[in-house]
Amino acid sequence: MSDDSFREGLKGILKELGLKVERYIDYDTEGTVFGRPEQIDLDIE
Repeated sequence: MSDDSFREGLKGILKELGLKVERYIDYDTEGTVFGRPEQIDLDIE
């Protein structure tokens, strides 16, 4: 299952519970998250 399919399925479930999901994408230039510079994306409510 691809990330997008999983994300959409989970988004639908959370929406039924009255929650809102937004996608946040950024680039971690200092390597704080993965220990090296890398793009990060989060699904947040």
